[in-house]
Amino acid sequence: MKYLFYLASTFFFFLSNTESLSAQEFSPLSIEGIVNGQSVENSFAGGLNSPQFNSIDLNNDGQLDLLVFDRAGNVLLPFMMKEGIWKYSPQYLSAFPEVKEWVLLRDYNMDGMVDLFAYSDVPGIDGILVYQGYYQNDTIAFERIIFPQPFNIIFFELPNGGDTNLRVTKIDYPAIDDMDCDGDLDILTFNVGGGQIELFQNLSVENGYGTDSLIFKLVEFCWGGIFETGFTKEVELVNTPGGCATPNSPNIEFRHAGSTLLTMDMDNDGDKDLILGDLSFDNLNFLKNGGNCSQAWMEEQDVNFPSNSVPVEVFSYPSAFSLDVDNDGIKDLIAAPNLARGGENAKVSWVYKNTGTNDLPVFEFQQDDFLVENMFDLGGQSHPVFVDVDNDGLLDMIVGNGGFFDDFQVTRSGLYLFKNVGDENSPAFELIDSNYLNLNQFNPLSFNFSPDFGDLDGDGDLDLVVGEESGSLFYAENVAGPNAPMQFASWQYPYQSINVGLSSTPQIFDLNQDGLLDLIIGEKNGNINFFPNQGEKNKPVFESDPSVAPNNFFLGEVDTRQPGFIIGSSQATFFYQAGEIWLATGTENSGVEVYKVVDNQVDMNFALSEIGDEIPNVGFKTSIALADLNNDGLLEMALGNERGGLSFFTTPWINSQLTSSKERILNSNLKIYPNPASDFLRLDLPEDFQDKDVVIRVFNLNGQKLLEKESTNNPVDLDISSFLQGLYFVEVSSNTKVITKKWIKR
Repeated sequence: MKYLFYLASTFFFFLSNTESLSAQEFSPLSIEGIVNGQSVENSFAGGLNSPQFNSIDLNNDGQLDLLVFDRAGNVLLPFMMKEGIWKYSPQYLSAFPEVKEWVLLRDYNMDGMVDLFAYSDVPGIDGILVYQGYYQNDTIAFERIIFPQPFNIIFFELPNGGDTNLRVTKIDYPAIDDMDCDGDLDILTFNVGGGQIELFQNLSVENGYGTDSLIFKLVEFCWGGIFETGFTKEVELVNTPGGCATPNSPNIEFRHAGSTLLTMDMDNDGDKDLILGDLSFDNLNFLKNGGNCSQAWMEEQDVNFPSNSVPVEVFSYPSAFSLDVDNDGIKDLIAAPNLARGGENAKVSWVYKNTGTNDLPVFEFQQDDFLVENMFDLGGQSHPVFVDVDNDGLLDMIVGNGGFFDDFQVTRSGLYLFKNVGDENSPAFELIDSNYLNLNQFNPLSFNFSPDFGDLDGDGDLDLVVGEESGSLFYAENVAGPNAPMQFASWQYPYQSINVGLSSTPQIFDLNQDGLLDLIIGEKNGNINFFPNQGEKNKPVFESDPSVAPNNFFLGEVDTRQPGFIIGSSQATFFYQAGEIWLATGTENSGVEVYKVVDNQVDMNFALSEIGDEIPNVGFKTSIALADLNNDGLLEMALGNERGGLSFFTTPWINSQLTSSKERILNSNLKIYPNPASDFLRLDLPEDFQDKDVVIRVFNLNGQKLLEKESTNNPVDLDISSFLQGLYFVEVSSNTKVITKKWIKR
């Protein structure tokens, strides 16, 4: 986008808006990850916690690819098979609509392209929405199917001639399959009260429409004759076809908690058998259908499925998926947790290879970390930060994690050190230490660690502050001195008795611009706490109570909670753009929010920017780290999430702060003239930039670097004759200081 400035009033209008954060696509960034010297294919795909697996041909080449939907964040992850390895392919993400809770891909109209079934997008209304699949330029695309009933979801016919929504709860996972063997797709789901499975028959074929319609009628209230109590792994069976089992304790009032359904013909007899998962248990129950297409009857069950191999044991709430995992033409089985939060976060994808045939499958256990084995997945929650640990001039990455849920307690929560083994233009991160500085020693009482670095004691090196679940802070002083690899003294806890409640996420930043580094701390409630430094440059002092002046527990009146929720999980990252302070904050379930600190007035309300809506969704509990990793003059962004993984993106934001050790000069006496300018621009440098090596960069409003020049002269002349008319920024950087100012080309 080009901005032309003809009038002074136009110029001042743009100054009052988000000039330095002009909209530009936040694109996925491919960065190499390494373990033990070996490249990890999908290092930064973002992790998995509660994945759902479906087959799909993403690029219309006739080969089935893979779409993973993770309920832990409502995130889609497409994969393509390349050289025998599933490779994360985020370039296809834009092809998919926004979905939540559950996703099923099925070709309902039998046109050779999968269609998308998902949970209702109408708040408070349980049901199924549908998108029809098609190809556009050999890339899968989807168009919403419009239903004539309210809410634009599937309805079914009532006995009285009316209709109502076909109810599938957000916690369940239905089966969409041809249950009556007539060629169109029917739907199985548990009824509202629980216990019994309902069959909704698709009447498309019966009405003469072939398979191209979705017309449903409830034809069975007790499909298969079973009753699921939720109190035992076994379900109640009925002795004869056509009956309906009842619970052994009829006086107990049952409520349906949640179930997952997968139908498939395991014995090649023409009817569909059932693999059932339940919220209350960690097993899958296989139910053999002894009936036929017109009358299902479950006559046998195996609660240790598959009993011929290692039985599924997924904590918590397992689901099953049938697809070809190894691309050999035979459908395998995957089991995974279906609980969005609070369940298993390590063994999340159990693969069982089909050593039989598609007609008579035999499932043999292979692994419980499918896809995760080729990711940096730190269990639950990830908090990245960039810092040069070894003083080699490249920014390394430290990641705090929430830990792994083992034996009903949190373990392996600490700091992970990823050394940058690339170069200044191409970063590559190698996992060096999975328990950096031995924070694991404080598990399970302390976990969910969130680090940040800053020179709190004014001795020229960067110290370390780490937030944790209980709301306090760990502190470790860097005793290495300036320009040396980091070396830390013993942990201090709780640092200066500070506690913000739950889930402290600190940032070290001079927010009030008084020359002293302050503490800004996000928390579970969604507000942001400001602790101004009341000490001296070499002796920081903070008031411990966030509600006592001069502290501000509701900084900028930022509240990252969504309406109706009590948790916001804020994580503040302040940064500079063109001399102005901006805030990007992680949230519980609304992605990244971006705010402008109007006129750098930190005691006023911050202005929410729409640019946050453009940042891709990576899941719940986002955490943000910003740095110029490839020396292009723009900030790159790493996002952590509740699934324990990491994702990288480009940003349009100018690298105005470089590293935490550089001093940002907001009100300098840098002189730029003429301004506006036509052909040449002269910079008259301040005294503390003279006779030094400086780098001058010029950026446009979209964050593109248009010019870079090294100089030891003063003044410095820049040839701007080829620039278009508009507003630009010039940045002057020395080894220790940075200045940014605006100017106009006319």
